[in-house]
Amino acid sequence: MRLLDHQPVYFEFAGPPSEAARRLAAVVHPSIYRCYVTGGLVGRVTEQSVLIARHRPGIHNSFAPVLYAEFQPAQTGTLLVGRFQFSKFVRLFLPAWVGIFSFFVILTPWVEARSSASRPDLLHIIGSFLFSGLVTFALVRLRAPWADEDIEFIRQQVCGALKGAA
Repeated sequence: MRLLDHQPVYFEFAGPPSEAARRLAAVVHPSIYRCYVTGGLVGRVTEQSVLIARHRPGIHNSFAPVLYAEFQPAQTGTLLVGRFQFSKFVRLFLPAWVGIFSFFVILTPWVEARSSASRPDLLHIIGSFLFSGLVTFALVRLRAPWADEDIEFIRQQVCGALKGAA
């Protein structure tokens, strides 16, 4: 899955960073409300940093890929260097979710042992950890087809903006 491999992406522009940022900002909506019905790119573009996600009308997907990038001067003009990643919320949510789930998985057999004469079942604990990992993997993996489409859409839009006429 391309979303999680964190491979850098590069976009070239034959002009200064200010012009590249201006062109890219022209196709990126600063608010989701400006493209709520039609869809498109949403985010923030400055000369220092770029944050772009795709909005699909009628679909809310917290696991959608986000392009985090920055403009860098190059010999041939400007280079936009970035990575497709989960949003910061998702990157914080997944470990927290697994951690909280794991806490209750560990706590349940302990409470069970304190309330009865039975011992905590190690197989129960291991199975619960595996289930937690499986659910997390499924949450991420089920979004993969849309994520690949979103990555390709963002690539095409960024390339079109940086190579289009002024």
